[in-house]
Order: sequence, then structure tokens, then C-alpha cells
Amino acid sequence: MPGQGTLQGFVRSLLRRTPNNKEVNFILSPVLYFSSIPEGFMVTTLKQEHVETVVQEWPYSGTFSDCKEWICDMMKQFPSVCIENEHGKPIAWVLQQDYGYIGMLHVVPEYRRAKLGSAVTMLLMEKLHKEGNYICSSITVENKTSIAFHERTKFNYVDDFKIGFVVYPSEESSQNQI
Repeated sequence: MPGQGTLQGFVRSLLRRTPNNKEVNFILSPVLYFSSIPEGFMVTTLKQEHVETVVQEWPYSGTFSDCKEWICDMMKQFPSVCIENEHGKPIAWVLQQDYGYIGMLHVVPEYRRAKLGSAVTMLLMEKLHKEGNYICSSITVENKTSIAFHERTKFNYVDDFKIGFVVYPSEESSQNQI
């Protein structure tokens, strides 16, 4: 069910996003506003044929071995928004991750500064809001560009927010130990 990932999925995703267990800023937004799409672009969702592009462009894809499989699973199970150019190539996207937060926002460099990041984020927020989901985003402390983007798009920083985890072994690793 979108927006309600498992604890195991949440822990796995957060650890993937934050190599070496670095702290994460949590930013929430109650504000929704629509961002217009410039002429010549088409709003779609991420599709399986976009997996390679998303994996190549995501800066953390090298931090774990099953990145392609994980992204593919998220694209199948959770809402996303993608903007394609006139040739059908994805140029901006964002998706809900398996722990319910929006993330993996990316705009191809030659299309930056055209408000496409704001557009895909707001469109996904609108979609999640209509489904009754909370709208939140998690950003690594080092990602100053993303933090600035979220501040500009009216997200509110949640100060003094701590998360604790209990990591249980997966069924697969438990069976291997028997």
C-alpha cells in the first residue's frame, strides 16, 4: 500500500540513503501549490524503461549492490511523477520511497533552473495528498542543494527529530544461520 512501507523496508532504505549511518534532516510540508509545466513537456509516471536512467543519475546508486532492483520495485509499487521532453526522454522525476517519504528528485542538468524539480515535487505531493498520505522528505545533511530546494518550495524543517532503529535479521539471513 503506498505510503505505508514496512519497518524493515524503512530501515533498509534509510541505511541505503545514508551511507555510514549519517544523520538525516527531515522536512515536512503542509503547503500545496501547483507548479506549471513549460510548453513542450509531458507529465507521466516513471516506467520500467526509465530504470537505467534513474539508476545512472542517482548519486547514491553505487552504495549498494541491488540498487537497480530496489528502484525497479519502488517504481512498480509507489507513486511517481516524471516529466519527459518532446522525444519521450525522462528529464525530471521524483517518487515516493518504500518508507513513505518522497525522494530521488532529479532534474537532468541541461534542464535545471526551469522549475521542473518544483513541478514534479508538487505534482507528487498533490497525488499523495489526495490519497491521504503524509507528505515528507528526508535529506542527507551533506545535500545542501536539496535542502535549499526544499526550503524554497515551502517545506518546513522539523527540528530536533530523532529516529531509532531496531534491525531484525531477514528471514533469508536467519535461515542461512540455522
